[in-house]
Amino acid sequence: MPVKLLPTLLFMLALASCASAPVIEHIVIDDSSAGIRNTVRVLERPVGTVLQQVSARSCKRMSWEPEPSRENAVAQLQIKAARLGASGIADVRCEQETGRELTTNCWSAVVCSATAVKAGP
Repeated sequence: MPVKLLPTLLFMLALASCASAPVIEHIVIDDSSAGIRNTVRVLERPVGTVLQQVSARSCKRMSWEPEPSRENAVAQLQIKAARLGASGIADVRCEQETGRELTTNCWSAVVCSATAVKAGP
């Protein structure tokens, strides 16, 4: 293989690996999202109609960003559940991840999942 083709092949390989990385939605948690979060309660167990599973990732990508937290990930869960029309999230489970994760570009993260539910008959 000619040496001239090597940089081109490496570039194509790099592009292909980027295309296969999962898309991680970044939800900004600030004062404007407080109203939405207040409409979705955190429940001990599912009560009402189960809508679907939701997941969120609080991620530290840059050295100047705050450390990832359970509170941030749960707030993201509440916003995602509200988008589904849920009134609560139940069975919240969180895990701490450390070390560089290339697919999500995170140095450290807290990953949470829950069940979105809608109260009512």
